[in-house]
Amino acid sequence: MTHTISNLTANEALTVNVANGNAGLTFADLNAQALVLFDATAATKAVSVTTNDAFTATNGVAFKLGQAADTLNLTGATTAGGDFFITGGAGGDKITLTATNRDANADAGEEVEVLVYTAAADSQVGKTATGATKYDVITNFDESTNTAAFDKIDLKAFNIGAGQQSVFVKSPGTAITDTGEVAAADQLNFFVNAGSKNGVAVVDATDVDGNTAGNQAGVFVYVDVNGDGNFSAADDLGIALVGVTAANLTANSFVFA
Repeated sequence: MTHTISNLTANEALTVNVANGNAGLTFADLNAQALVLFDATAATKAVSVTTNDAFTATNGVAFKLGQAADTLNLTGATTAGGDFFITGGAGGDKITLTATNRDANADAGEEVEVLVYTAAADSQVGKTATGATKYDVITNFDESTNTAAFDKIDLKAFNIGAGQQSVFVKSPGTAITDTGEVAAADQLNFFVNAGSKNGVAVVDATDVDGNTAGNQAGVFVYVDVNGDGNFSAADDLGIALVGVTAANLTANSFVFA
């Protein structure tokens, strides 16, 4: 069961909190210009949030999703100053970032979106027993081109060592499934390139969303959370970026420290 709020306009609200309950909750149209925090971390049922095209926050906004497979759609959203910080939490979330086309100057209205991860369980490859994907699928991620102006994945919580704060673009032949699972033969030294461990490995794939009809081309991003150089579906982070090319992701796409 899901409850739906068709339109929530709360232009003076600084915070919107979602308490835990026995049903899911959908915000079909959220418009809160003063908002600085949307907090659904207590929710164990699915939460869905869509901002309308008129959503222009006065400052940056933090969206903290819950413990289920949540949905966040920021397609038309902008900020007058500041950025969007998104913490998906546990569960395979579907997150659509803003569709703003940015340039290297990061002009007003060209906010950066920062995806914050704090635990490997926030996003892991494969499916649950019910067939739902366990990893986050991110759409509209703006790729880095050696500038601070584009979207980021924040990995500070994992304390990745200075020597491993790098990105390894894996060869196209790396065996992965459409739900991000890595073939057993490729898991050993998965994050190692030329004898050095990398904190992040990225792989181009013709389909990164096994639960959506048709092929969703993009990149699987893997994070070596335990730092051992090998891939483990139980211990490491896996994220899907739709429409992104692996070669365009660099250390500038990530926040390591």
